[in-house]
Amino acid sequence: MAHVQVPIEELAMEWLRLDRNEDTNAEIRALLDAGNKAELEARLRTRIEFGTAGLRARMEAGFCRMNDLTVVQSSQGLCAYLLETVPDCKNRGVVIGHDQRHHSEDFARLAAGVFLAKGIKTYYYRGLVHTPMVPFGVKTLKAACGIMITASHNPKADNGYKVYWGNGCQVLLYGSFTAWRTLGPTRFRCLSANSCINRPENQAIWSWNKNLVDKNDLKSESGEPLSVDKTSEMIDRYFGEVKALCHHE
Repeated sequence: MAHVQVPIEELAMEWLRLDRNEDTNAEIRALLDAGNKAELEARLRTRIEFGTAGLRARMEAGFCRMNDLTVVQSSQGLCAYLLETVPDCKNRGVVIGHDQRHHSEDFARLAAGVFLAKGIKTYYYRGLVHTPMVPFGVKTLKAACGIMITASHNPKADNGYKVYWGNGCQVLLYGSFTAWRTLGPTRFRCLSANSCINRPENQAIWSWNKNLVDKNDLKSESGEPLSVDKTSEMIDRYFGEVKALCHHE
């Protein structure tokens, strides 16, 4: 039986229903009102997915772009995957950081809100951090995973969502047979996280809150704080370990 494509107008209406960001919602509304089907197809027909290192795309409205909605949906999929596959993920927690690109802080805060909403401890770095701080924090704090909002060397219009597993390694999607044999579980996790994102229950919004990470009264089932600030401690430990490797000062 031939696959019947959903009309692009339906995808546009789905976007308008889900997106709570006024600016990106207005982008799709304007394209829909203008009858610009080609641009709507380019932005809405496919969905952004975890690939090598995580997500990376241009910042604008659309299911295959980087924006508030896709960050929330991707975080919900990743969160669901952790809850299904890492038994102690709520206690181990996640580490989240961001760089100085436009919207990076907003994306990081939205991601943190998703994990906190499900009772997962969140180590949120306050202020700007360089990318290695996230995998360092994951390994040092024995967290279940880490997220760094950055697009590294990509153009300024892009942003990204790098993911690190509990071993501090980036997620991988493609690679040689040797890499697959050695890092197979990491690659499998990447594929499984995508399947979690594509589930309808994880595309429907169950957390959209940039301020949840600032709440000090969020507690775990054992009464411990869920939003934890280890920024200064991790920075000191990181540079302390770097200094220990230096042979000349």
